[in-house]
Amino acid sequence: MKKRFVIILGFFPVLVLGQSLSVQELILKKKESFLLKQYGQKLVNQQYERKLLNLDRLPVVYADANMQRNIIIPTTPVPAIAFDPNAQDGAILPLKFATKWNARAGIQLEWELFNPSTKSKQNELVLNTEKAELELASEEVKWQKEAILAYASVVLATEQYHIAISDSSNYAKILNTIQTRHQEGRVGNPEYITAQQELERKIIMRHEAWAVLQEANVELNKYANLDPIQFLSSDMTEIEKYIEQQVLNSYDVQLLETDKKIVLNQNLDIRRQLLPTLSMNGFYGQQFFSNDLNLVAKDAWYGSSFINLSIKVPISAYFSQGVAFKKVALQEQLVDYQLQELAMNERNDLSIKQIKLLNLKKRLLGLLKIEELAITLEKEQYIKLTAGRILVSDFQRSNSDLLKARQDVWEVKYDLIKEMMQ
Repeated sequence: MKKRFVIILGFFPVLVLGQSLSVQELILKKKESFLLKQYGQKLVNQQYERKLLNLDRLPVVYADANMQRNIIIPTTPVPAIAFDPNAQDGAILPLKFATKWNARAGIQLEWELFNPSTKSKQNELVLNTEKAELELASEEVKWQKEAILAYASVVLATEQYHIAISDSSNYAKILNTIQTRHQEGRVGNPEYITAQQELERKIIMRHEAWAVLQEANVELNKYANLDPIQFLSSDMTEIEKYIEQQVLNSYDVQLLETDKKIVLNQNLDIRRQLLPTLSMNGFYGQQFFSNDLNLVAKDAWYGSSFINLSIKVPISAYFSQGVAFKKVALQEQLVDYQLQELAMNERNDLSIKQIKLLNLKKRLLGLLKIEELAITLEKEQYIKLTAGRILVSDFQRSNSDLLKARQDVWEVKYDLIKEMMQ
């Protein structure tokens, strides 16, 4: 399978005609993130929950039909004097009021006119929707930070790979010169072997730089499809400028404040549960009574209709709500402690961030100067080496110092971008 890896325009100008990807364009790719789509779906679900709760306030109307066979018709004792004026006092007359078959068909209505928990449920859904919005925004910021770091990793890994290619290529030329001198007897065997070993190290470093670039490319591919991309158009300076222009907020405080609102709403809900519940139900239809199962017999059907209004007063709740109040109060206090801790940590983190940024910027300036001096020294040592005035080991030291200086610069640039987004 053919693999394509992202490389930097400045290093390979031949790819100018290919499709590029800037850091700004990378951030627009968040719309394609499956993780963010999941959080967006959660937000949509919360919005539908609110709509469904509003629909619950409407009366429920449905068709109701049933049929019953009385295997044993129940007998009800009634005072005999109700049917026989001459009956003795206290005499009982057993009567059967039911038939073998009875049925009912009609329209049933159920309507909850007042439920003290409805308002709390509405507030809870509103707060859950607000929390889902904050979680989505928080994940978007997290996604942007990780995507920018992945982008910067590819930029630095590409630069490192380019340097490794150039370094191994240049040293191969040096080895050819040393080999010629060895054949002429001007260079000893130990120095020639040392030069061969150093070239192998350069080749190994090139392979390692390529592996790092591959890993960085795979990581960046999590945030953007790199198949059509030929090069990245933003360098480290542009990445830093882009980060400085962005407001990468932390939503931890807002999320905790929303949690506190949810706890307060639970407290109100407990109080509302002490209020009565008012509901209404009704029926409009007909009932069937007959000893013969003949549902089409019109004279066996009788009209039936009623409206019922009921009220429920939670008496036992007055004695059991104390524990619930204490539980909610503890939850509210817990959230307050978390908010205070978070506020304190954010102040401390901000101070630490400013100190780190200042230190990293100063360190970067110093390392860039060291890199510049290392480049100058390596060039001078290279001239001396090609002229045969120094040993290979002397050049290797200056070359190693240059590579170390460059590695330090790359690491500080990455740390600087990472710290800027904290």
